[in-house]
Amino acid sequence: TAFDGFDFHHNHPLGRYRVDFIIVIGDLKIALECNGYEHRYYNAERERKREEFITQNYALVRFNHDVSLEKLINAILRVKSGEIIRLT
Repeated sequence: TAFDGFDFHHNHPLGRYRVDFIIVIGDLKIALECNGYEHRYYNAERERKREEFITQNYALVRFNHDVSLEKLINAILRVKSGEIIRLT
């Protein structure tokens, strides 16, 4: 099927953190973080450390809850391991 070799997990633990979604496609592991309105109140230093930890083994795509599906899929297709893409 089209989804052979494709793993998808929601609210997945990574170390002491949780990420909204994990996608595993072959050797590429991607963490997806959906930022809602409350995200602007998060601790910036804590988020930086969290991103640093995540990108040791994963690519990271951060997106706002209202980003288009097309924009999100394009980011997922181009992100590389250890990289962070921020969509607004």
